[in-house]
Amino acid sequence: AESSPSSLAPCYNVSDVNNPGLTMGPVNSNCTAETKAKDGPCVSDLRGATDASPEITKSQPDVRILLAFGFYRYSDDLVNFTRSRDYATFLQTSDRAMGITIDGIINMASPSPLLSQYKDVPKDLLCSALKPSTWNTVHRECVHVVKVPANKTVEIICVSIGTHRPDGISHAIHLHGYDMSVIGMGVLNQSLPFNQSVIQLLQSITQDNKTQIPKDPVTKDVWSMPNGGYTIGRIYTDNPGFWYFHCHFAYHLDAGMSGVLQVGDEDTFPQPPPNFPTCGNYKPPL
Repeated sequence: AESSPSSLAPCYNVSDVNNPGLTMGPVNSNCTAETKAKDGPCVSDLRGATDASPEITKSQPDVRILLAFGFYRYSDDLVNFTRSRDYATFLQTSDRAMGITIDGIINMASPSPLLSQYKDVPKDLLCSALKPSTWNTVHRECVHVVKVPANKTVEIICVSIGTHRPDGISHAIHLHGYDMSVIGMGVLNQSLPFNQSVIQLLQSITQDNKTQIPKDPVTKDVWSMPNGGYTIGRIYTDNPGFWYFHCHFAYHLDAGMSGVLQVGDEDTFPQPPPNFPTCGNYKPPL
């Protein structure tokens, strides 16, 4: 046998590498026709190999939920360890301490699994979204649960609180338990305050969905969200249970940018088998 491979060694054309070309899903694109022609198409422009179900493509969803991803700037008093040991969850950046939120909520871990020990979780720890007008001005820490009915079309609108900057953070959002059909992406109206731009987006979605839902949208379990922009997707809730959703940046996830999508009522979920192990907060006697 020959000691050398019969085929040539793999290589690449340096001139091809230096040609910028187009990017699939360019980061922080505003997804306008001009930008897509220059930089490349957005994920919402992709099409699936097969048509989506009628539940996904109908003109209006049964339920529409809004998830606003943002940051809350703490005052120095709230993160001063010398004054209190009950300090808030925060992310320390170069010049500030930030709370990382969805709908104004810093998600905290449940002391027991929601699926197998729902009755053991103190109900005062559970919460849902604050009022949209307060998302970027106040916050709370709790077990963030967003409840939706089973066997319904749910439209999920993820928005990024803040001004669009091409070099800003583009959150990568992951939903467990489902693949989401991505039907729209873009940047919020930058000439309006955040709260007003979200209202304008919701109004346009309600009006435009009748004609703009593709019959074969691409499905993703992780999708990006333009800085200062939005991503719109749909799921059909035929997989009941408690499903985690979160930003995939590890430091955002650890600092509370996450939540739980509860699909269906807890009394309809399968019961844990006999002698199934349980867990909870360990609080030894002092």
